Amino acid sequence: MRMAVDTLPFEHQMAISFRFWENFSILEIAKRLGVTWDRADQLIEEGKDMLSEVCLSHPEFTLHPHSKKNEEQIHMPRGMVAKQVA
Repeated sequence: MRMAVDTLPFEHQMAISFRFWENFSILEIAKRLGVTWDRADQLIEEGKDMLSEVCLSHPEFTLHPHSKKNEEQIHMPRGMVAKQVA
């Protein structure tokens, strides 16, 4: 997952890393990046969207053959699993 984050623009990398690896609040992220709370929240949301695109297009990410109720599991490296809603 770290390799996927490294493909993001720098501000997005920092916002995602602070939020999900360091468990910072959005206010703490805003202060660290020198942006408003709204901008920090926007960077996180945009970063998550970009990560979704990167992960879905990467060859290591495959759809699980056993779907349940219009959901498909996406198997990620290192045992991480996300769900994609059809």
